[in-house]
Amino acid sequence: MLAACAFTCAGGAVHADAPAKLVVSWGTLEPTNTPVWVANDAGIFKKHGLDVELHFVASSLQITALLSGDVQIAMVGGPEVASANASGADLVILGTLGPVSTYLFEVPSSIRRLADMRGKSVAVSRFGDAPDSATRIAFRKLGLDPKDVTFVQVGTSSNRMTALLNGAVQGTPASPGLNIVLEEHGMHPLFDMGKMKIPAANITIAARRAWINANRPLAQLYVDALLDAVQRTRTDKAYSVAILKQYFKTDDTKAMTLSYDYVVRTIPSVPYAKVEQFTDVLAEMSNTNEKLRNFDVAKMLDDSFLRDAARRMNLR
Repeated sequence: MLAACAFTCAGGAVHADAPAKLVVSWGTLEPTNTPVWVANDAGIFKKHGLDVELHFVASSLQITALLSGDVQIAMVGGPEVASANASGADLVILGTLGPVSTYLFEVPSSIRRLADMRGKSVAVSRFGDAPDSATRIAFRKLGLDPKDVTFVQVGTSSNRMTALLNGAVQGTPASPGLNIVLEEHGMHPLFDMGKMKIPAANITIAARRAWINANRPLAQLYVDALLDAVQRTRTDKAYSVAILKQYFKTDDTKAMTLSYDYVVRTIPSVPYAKVEQFTDVLAEMSNTNEKLRNFDVAKMLDDSFLRDAARRMNLR
């Protein structure tokens, strides 16, 4: 209560003026997006003086929407942001909701060992996105060269599930919660990336540098609201599970509770973006994108907005 009072009294929560309009995108059905959904559905954006249009924009297509100005802020994978910047974009990451990979690698009963994946196919949404990069990194760490596996782009996380269930591929990374659906149809996890503690930047808060420079107060309001929503997510399990059910379109309490538990273990109280979250993924991506080999991650990270919000909320 004291933290909330301090935040409100500092001018970070309640605004008498008309709400400022902001278009925000999210791009993958992952539990890590829960604070964004909570902020939208619980009225936290409005509490912070924002009129947010929240849109689903599939996977790395968010980068196109961000660069075109169709959205001002994207909740998008860090690998996609780095790739765009290496190709000349100037995007900035203000925070990372997914600092470690949490996917479970789901396979049919015929696959019992990692070696069984040699010569097989893996469904990913898009090459270079967070699930794709995380899977390749996990393969290498477990002793399998990603070149021994065929990666297939299929679009959304739902398409990945469908491809696995109909036998078009023999493996796919599944977000916690979605794995339950797959396992109900005979799949099983070959390995759990969450237990491997692989640093990642799965869901980042990204915007164009030019937009941030021209709209710093608005960017601050968004970060304030999202940090507020992170605290609500971490402390209100019943509401957060209900939100997960709504967005995942399921009544499966077991699956969504599992998803929530992953969220709480994954998202820190203050989700700073850090250089080390990109080390493994950029090393992997540089195998196919030479521009990323000496990419300076620090230049695209700005934690000043989160530090400001955390100070007013008395968070560390």
